[in-house]
Amino acid sequence: MNALVVPLLLVLHAGPTLVSPPWKTVQVPAELAEFYADHLAQALRREGFKVVTASEVGAMLSLERQKALLGCTEEASSCIAELGAAMGADAVLMVNLARLEDLYRGNVKLISARDNSVIAETSVEASGQKGLLGALDDGARRLADATPGVRAKPLGTKRLWWVPAIAAAAGAVTGAVGLVSANVQYTALRTELQQNGVSDDARTRAASGTTTQTIGWVGVGVFAAGLAGLGAVLLFGSEQAVTPSVSVGPSGASVGLGGTF
Repeated sequence: MNALVVPLLLVLHAGPTLVSPPWKTVQVPAELAEFYADHLAQALRREGFKVVTASEVGAMLSLERQKALLGCTEEASSCIAELGAAMGADAVLMVNLARLEDLYRGNVKLISARDNSVIAETSVEASGQKGLLGALDDGARRLADATPGVRAKPLGTKRLWWVPAIAAAAGAVTGAVGLVSANVQYTALRTELQQNGVSDDARTRAASGTTTQTIGWVGVGVFAAGLAGLGAVLLFGSEQAVTPSVSVGPSGASVGLGGTF
């Protein structure tokens, strides 16, 4: 069933693509800023965006081109357009974050890679490092609400009950048709043998009946597997989001799922 779920999720999460350069920070260590950037990227993916982080950009561009593009500012419209084009992105995610004693305050903007306009923006504010994680999650939801083209919210596995249900229904129909047809062919074959004995026509009918019966039993197997999958999804599936991710590197690409199953 997972082989069916993965491509379906990838299609349903066809939201805008964002590229996220390194954040502009004040009194926030670079390692911590990178951690928060990855956390915000995950939150945005759960909301339906596709996000290319600065670390992923590093795997896709040469060092010289990284330095030229990842230093973009909001005012550099040509740089933002070039960065968006290089990554195939619809918008650039610009984040400014400052720490004022124990208070974190930041501004998050989505800048169009086409005309440098502000598509959506929100502010985040939190007390302490842990509090900022929740504030970034809330900010991702606000950005999704304000951004046109975020067509689908992430689906939990329980909401995909219809996938095994369709498989079970298709298996039931195939199994019923195959086994009933095989029984009809068996009756006709028995009559043929009683009247004419073993003939070429009888052999052909027997081979056809065997094939039809096999198809019928395969359908029964699909029905049983679909029914078991449906039960597993309804009993053990999660309402929480399951989000696909795609990573591309010099040696190849990988697809994964993140969330609670």
